[in-house]
Amino acid sequence: MAKLPHQLQREHSHRVEALFSSLDAGRLTLRNRLAVAPMTRVSATAEGMPTQHMSDYYTAFAEGGFGLVVTEGLYTDKAFSQGYLFQPGLTEARQRDGWRPIVERVHDAGSRMVAQLMHAGALSQGSAYSAGTRGPSAIRPKGQQMAFYRGSGTYPVPTAMSFEEIAQAVKGFADAALLAREAASTAWRSMLRTAICSTNSSRRASIFATIAMAVPSRDGCA
Repeated sequence: MAKLPHQLQREHSHRVEALFSSLDAGRLTLRNRLAVAPMTRVSATAEGMPTQHMSDYYTAFAEGGFGLVVTEGLYTDKAFSQGYLFQPGLTEARQRDGWRPIVERVHDAGSRMVAQLMHAGALSQGSAYSAGTRGPSAIRPKGQQMAFYRGSGTYPVPTAMSFEEIAQAVKGFADAALLAREAASTAWRSMLRTAICSTNSSRRASIFATIAMAVPSRDGCA
């Protein structure tokens, strides 16, 4: 039997109300279920430091009423994780301290913040720390590099990562997660994201599945 118009309206109203209700996500309590998805900014300094422009950008979403703000991808080590030039990083105390006032502004506006930690892997289009790219296997990524990231043409074939480099990538995620906790232990948590786990660029799935499961165990949230 088809639902009557007033029944549909009541269901729609209930769903809208739920969208603006609070949510407990792990140890995070969000004021509503509206989240800002991570969007690449390319507006950090050449050394991966956050800027005032970035602070104003993230704070605007918090002041606009979003319950959760997810950062753009933050590279996690100074080996091969950086994906493009002018990308922010979370690899050292100086970068951590640069994020502190941003997190505090977002938190003061009533929102919570998630740090998206990423390793660009074979999809890297620019790094201040290394030449060439590393991936789980020596497979050229599909598609074309993006001009937005100052890339052009096809992606280069990456060098397959050694087991030592894999261990370094894992350590980078764990260390960055700890830096995220230190940046504002009452306001921020970190989230794992990595391009090196892509099924389009790896024949070593079991190794990288283990990485994905192991890293978040050192994650922190509030």
